[in-house]
Amino acid sequence: MEPLGVTEDYVSLTEIAERTNRTLSAVDHWATGRRGPGDFPAPRVPRPRVSLYSWAEVTMWLVANGLAAMSPADIEIARICEVADAMLRARRLQNRLDEADREALNLAVA
Repeated sequence: MEPLGVTEDYVSLTEIAERTNRTLSAVDHWATGRRGPGDFPAPRVPRPRVSLYSWAEVTMWLVANGLAAMSPADIEIARICEVADAMLRARRLQNRLDEADREALNLAVA
């Protein structure tokens, strides 16, 4: 079995509301800029009905703006999930390259 990603990092506005003990309406107002300090993180996966946001980015935004009390452990877990997901996606994309392109990529980032 090959892990494809860390789904813990992708959350909907409903999940953000549940994790922060806020109403969906309050979180929606943050996301749309109708309330709050602005600059809410953009969705990582924009969709017409339910967009998905990075929990790590949202966590950092909440803490920076004093809108939610998060333990240092919760913040670190969110960041680790974000990084792990990015690494898994990068590995999966790299494996799609042919050998010559993979070698060129390795040389470019070395």
